Amino acid sequence: MKIFKPADIMLPSCDMHRWSVVACDQFTSEPEYWQQVRSIVGDAPSTLHMMLPEAELGLKDPEAESVKINAAMQRYIDEGVFKTYRNSYIYLERTLKSGAVRRGIMGMFDLEAYDWVEGTHSPIRATEHTVEDRLPPRIRIRRNAPLEMPHIMIFMDDADNIVFSSVTKGEKVYDFELMQDGGSITGWLVADTEKLAKAAEKLGDEAVLQRKYGSADNAIVFAMGDGNHSLAAAKRHWEEVKKTLPESEHETAPARYALAELVNIHDAAITFEPIHKVVFDTEPETFFAEAKAFSPIISAKAGALILSPARASSGLIYRGLRSASLSENARTSARHSPSATADISTISTATASALKCRSASAAPAFSCRAWKNRSCFHPS
Repeated sequence: MKIFKPADIMLPSCDMHRWSVVACDQFTSEPEYWQQVRSIVGDAPSTLHMMLPEAELGLKDPEAESVKINAAMQRYIDEGVFKTYRNSYIYLERTLKSGAVRRGIMGMFDLEAYDWVEGTHSPIRATEHTVEDRLPPRIRIRRNAPLEMPHIMIFMDDADNIVFSSVTKGEKVYDFELMQDGGSITGWLVADTEKLAKAAEKLGDEAVLQRKYGSADNAIVFAMGDGNHSLAAAKRHWEEVKKTLPESEHETAPARYALAELVNIHDAAITFEPIHKVVFDTEPETFFAEAKAFSPIISAKAGALILSPARASSGLIYRGLRSASLSENARTSARHSPSATADISTISTATASALKCRSASAAPAFSCRAWKNRSCFHPS
């Protein structure tokens, strides 16, 4: 089964710095970030006009925003903003603010190979719980949109670098600075798409999986890195479309595929850090007692990993199973942070207020894949 394929990819001809913005699910607790983005973009063509940032979900009418988003997409099509690169992969290098360079390949994934349900044996699997309530707004936009703009990153376990070693750079198709300290990004067409397709297909070979994991039974070939809810929305939409098509058209139906960035989990620029959670209005001892009762793992290791917080009517901030009490001043300023490195067991009000949502993997979107009479934007 060929899971990762070349696609008809469309790129805009405009100011790419203003065109490309971060994923809609970033900076959800910082509306000021999105206000700054709107100030930078103005009325210029931009993916900002084709998304509804989750920071604004409770402030704007999703139905009305969907209409505006679809109208913006159609306007860009009518104005001839895009150039199409047929049957293509794009190899990209994303230079992060830190100076690290993340390599990726844009192509389309077969949604028949993906499922987010827990316990699934599909080749592409979710790595986080999928919140179904987050899918309808995405599906609503996708269902009626002439363009689709997912922010999706999918990992492969390729320690031998089989896939990237098959890449030969072709024409350079973009090279620009990203806004808001996003770093920079450069992309090239892949010169030999067939060679790359065959290399990616090898990842699912039984012999390769047997060597990696000791068994090929129910092995994960691709794992979600970012944008799981966007891919889940694409899957749900495809399930809707599939019901309207004869079986003979399923294989070639454009809606069956979703554009995404393929990244090697062994890439030196990929780092994994704990997710921090802030819990307010809770009684610490009761919280820990219920946590221990819920999970045998927590119960077995609690004595070694959990630092008892001070009794106070303040929030608790956790890093893994470590905790600390936050002062009242810090409660309103602490943020979920996948990239913070502070020792949470000794966190202070100053460090708590500095915790911001700054994900190094957050992907800006700016190009697209043609499907049916539509197109799909890709993350990079």
